[in-house]
Amino acid sequence: MEKLQEQGFEISGDFAQRLQRAGISQAQARQLFTTAQTELPRLQELQARGGVEQPEQFTLEQFTEAAVFKVRRIGRNTKIRSRRS
Repeated sequence: MEKLQEQGFEISGDFAQRLQRAGISQAQARQLFTTAQTELPRLQELQARGGVEQPEQFTLEQFTEAAVFKVRRIGRNTKIRSRRS
């Protein structure tokens, strides 16, 4: 978390709790934030090139919510496949 704050990522207690409620483990959260450290600046740079102003650019929270959705979707698909086998 300290690394994220050093790079300008703010993680509130509420946000951390929402991740927990979503079923994201600490290891998954670490991986997610590691990915965000490299991918989010790239996404924001592409948005800036496209004329998207800073306040409207993709945020850490939006990045994380998209990743959580992906993790949940993959988990559901895996469970469905397991049931069919």
